[in-house]
Amino acid sequence: MALEILILAAGQGKRMRSRLPKVLHPLGGRPLLAHVVETARALGPMKIFVVHGHGAEQVREAFRSQNIEWVLQAEQLGTAHAVMQAMSRVSADADVLVLYGDVPLVRVATLKRLLQAAGDGLALLTADLDDPAAYGRVVRDGAGHVKRVVETRADLAACVDGGAAVHVGGARCCGRRCIQKPIRRSRCSHHAQRPTRMGRPAAYCRLSHRGRPSF
Repeated sequence: MALEILILAAGQGKRMRSRLPKVLHPLGGRPLLAHVVETARALGPMKIFVVHGHGAEQVREAFRSQNIEWVLQAEQLGTAHAVMQAMSRVSADADVLVLYGDVPLVRVATLKRLLQAAGDGLALLTADLDDPAAYGRVVRDGAGHVKRVVETRADLAACVDGGAAVHVGGARCCGRRCIQKPIRRSRCSHHAQRPTRMGRPAAYCRLSHRGRPSF
């Protein structure tokens, strides 16, 4: 199947305390998003979609010479909601790789391994950190199967206190049909009053841990 890539780049980046859209902040003389687009192109996709929102005109202008399909997320209502905006334009038989526009250091070789791991199902890129701090966790059972993804402070505390295996979530890859139904079933969280993160679809698809791709 053909590969189509969704790059999520709509966030404001409030913690940066800057008027510049988060994905336009420079790294090595180029915007963060430029690094992600370059990595995406190296995978040879049929299409690259960039879901943008905050500072939309400024982001598009910075990449006006690029062959990118732009998808507007007018309201920034979370990761699942961002993916929803693009799904109607994704080919019915495509493999879908979801990347983050503000995560520029994932290697092409790592993403190739992720694509291979997905097969006909869904694969999630994780990383083990000595100090995951406030990052979201992918909680697995004893067999390595994904149970859930947690991000709220209360759930994160419960994971640590309970001694559960915790890992930081990363890129996702799956067939369009695998992601379409769980994305539609995403609900608003009580914490943020917005559609839940992509962890809910991962749990529905019963994603299995297949190896440990590293950064």
